[in-house]
Amino acid sequence: MIYKNLKSIFVRIYKTGTTSVLKALQKNQDSVDLKCKIYNKLFFDYLHLTKKKKFPKHLMVDTHSKAIDFRDFLKNEYNEYFKFTFVRNPYDWQVSLYHFMKQDIAHDQHYLVKDMSFDDYIYWRCNHEYELQKDFVVDENGNLIVDFIGKFENLSQDFKIISKKLDLGLILSEKKFKSSRHNHYSTYYTKKLKSAVDEVFHDDFEFFKYKKEI
Repeated sequence: MIYKNLKSIFVRIYKTGTTSVLKALQKNQDSVDLKCKIYNKLFFDYLHLTKKKKFPKHLMVDTHSKAIDFRDFLKNEYNEYFKFTFVRNPYDWQVSLYHFMKQDIAHDQHYLVKDMSFDDYIYWRCNHEYELQKDFVVDENGNLIVDFIGKFENLSQDFKIISKKLDLGLILSEKKFKSSRHNHYSTYYTKKLKSAVDEVFHDDFEFFKYKKEI
């Protein structure tokens, strides 16, 4: 999400408390008319299909775009922005995503995972379709290209740092938005499941300094 009036970019990694952050910053969001929103959505899908990196001038980058997409969109202007994001413990991240996908019938992969056990889901995720949080914040050479990385586990306190940086004086609402219902993530993992996540999400554990402990 680009906030031109704040000279700030929020790199939204799904299921890391992003909706709460968006709600807090809502009044500072740049307005985009409906015609542009529709065009932007269609055009971004086209970019994904064709793997092209050409953006029209009025394109607002997609909801969960990576920092590198914002950089390509803004070009040299990218360095003038304060870029921030939030990340989450990979064990907890997968539990949250699993339950969210099962509970939200509007999710585009709901019918794919709705009948999966958590074991099935982890094996599917690790073997067929996974995405690293690290990929959202680095360039093509693996260099960090955001200015601040907050953690879901310290969401309110880390948001205060962002709010102070942007001179906003905002605090996060205690209300949870789009949160899935589930037990503590530690109750879902067997040794085999933990091992699978440890291996596939190794770079996330290392890059964001999460311990491989449950």
